[in-house]
Amino acid sequence: MNVLIALGTNAAYFYSVYSVLRAATSPDFESSDFFETSSMLISFILLGKYLEEEIDSRLTQKNDVIKIIPGEKVACDGNVIWGQSHVNESMITGESRPVAKRKGDTVIGGTVNENGALHIKATKVGSESALSQIVRLVESAQMAKAPVQKFADRISKYFVPLVIVLSFCTWFVWFLAGKYNSYPQSWIPHSMDSFQLALQFGISVMVIACPCALGLATPTAVMVGTGVGASQGVLIKGGRALESAHKVNCIVFDKTGTLTIGKPVVVDTNFFEKMVPKEFYEIVAAAEANSEHPLAKAIVEHARMKKNPSGLRLEISNP
Repeated sequence: MNVLIALGTNAAYFYSVYSVLRAATSPDFESSDFFETSSMLISFILLGKYLEEEIDSRLTQKNDVIKIIPGEKVACDGNVIWGQSHVNESMITGESRPVAKRKGDTVIGGTVNENGALHIKATKVGSESALSQIVRLVESAQMAKAPVQKFADRISKYFVPLVIVLSFCTWFVWFLAGKYNSYPQSWIPHSMDSFQLALQFGISVMVIACPCALGLATPTAVMVGTGVGASQGVLIKGGRALESAHKVNCIVFDKTGTLTIGKPVVVDTNFFEKMVPKEFYEIVAAAEANSEHPLAKAIVEHARMKKNPSGLRLEISNP
C-alpha cells in the first residue's frame, strides 16, 4: 500500500518538476503541474495515520484534588474527600441505578456525577485508570486484523509488484508508440509531448489499480464498527468477532450487571382514597421538578406522561 502511494506521489511531483523545468527552458512549451496532488495525498495519508496513533493525555497528576460538579464526568479514578452525590457507573458496571458517594468512597474515571458536588483525590491517572484499560482493549481490537484483511494482505503481496510491472509496461509501450509515430499526433494534447503522454498513462494505471478497497476499506470498517460499539457500551474484541457476528443466533448474558434501559423509571402508582390522580401528579411533579436526583427525574417524567399521554412537551413549574 505504501509502495504505491510513494510511487504515485513521487511520480506526480517529479513530473511537475519536469514540466516546470521544460517550460522554463522552452518559452513555447505549455504544461500542467500536479504539485498540489502530491501534497494533498500525503496530507490525507498522514492524517489517517495520526488518527490511528495512541495519544497519551495526562492532564492530572496523582494526589491532585479535583472538584466534580453535577452533570460532569469524573476525570480520573480517586477517593472522595468531601461532598455527597450519586454517580452513574453504568458505563463500567452496567447497573443503571446511581451509586451514592460520600467521603471515603472510590469513584471511577469516566463515570457521571449526577446531583452533588464532589472533591476527589486522584489515585490512578493515565494508563493506570479503569477507563484507560477499556480504551486499550478497544484499541487492541481495532488493530487486530480480521481474517478477510489477512487474506487481502496476502493478495496485495503479489498484486502490488504486478501493478508496478503493468504500469511500467504501459509507459514503455506508449513511449515506443510515440517514438515511432504509431498513433496520430492529434492524440497528444498541445500542452505535452509523447513522453509526457506515455508517463500519464503509466501513472494512471498505477493509481487506478491501487488496492484501496483491500487495504483501506477492511481496516476502516473494523475501526468504525468497534468504535461505534464502544460508544454504545459494547466492547468488540477484534475484527474476527465482528466478522462472525452475523452468524450469531443466540446471546447469553451472565448476571454481573442488570440489563436495563440505563435509567430508573416509575412503573406503578398507588393512590389513597379520595385522591384525584391529576392533582396528585401535579403535586409530586412540582415537588421534584427542581431536583437533580435520578429518582426525582423519573418521577417528574412519569407525571408528565400521565398528564400528557400524547407525548407533547408539558412544562411543570414549582408553585
